[in-house]
Amino acid sequence: MICEDVLNDRIDGDDVEKKAWAALAHEHIGDLRRIAGLDDPDAYQTAKRHYETVEAAGAPHPIMAWANEEEFYQSSRFIGHLADAANQPIDAETARDLRSLSLTRRITYRQSTFDAILSALDQKETLDWSERVLSTSGPDP
Repeated sequence: MICEDVLNDRIDGDDVEKKAWAALAHEHIGDLRRIAGLDDPDAYQTAKRHYETVEAAGAPHPIMAWANEEEFYQSSRFIGHLADAANQPIDAETARDLRSLSLTRRITYRQSTFDAILSALDQKETLDWSERVLSTSGPDP
């Protein structure tokens, strides 16, 4: 729904808020295209450009505030959950960056590791399609 709202210009707020939500939408688009096996560097690059704008704006839009928005937080949890399931856990410093210190770091991390995580999960056959859409076997971390 975020992607649909962004692509149809239905996001309220100032330019910084719109850029933040647009970045998240393109982050999801990049993830989903990678999951589908489609190469689309433009989605992540667009997300990164938007996040750079948000980070440069600073107050009253601090990075920590965006990281704590539910949708941004869940996006960080998603990649962390998949990394753990692939036995490629995220180190503490990177996890901190992804969750609270850098919106652009989220994209850099995804670009550099998401394919390897998906490949490891595919080889382990640990991905299931369920009512939770894409999930791993076992409890939710």
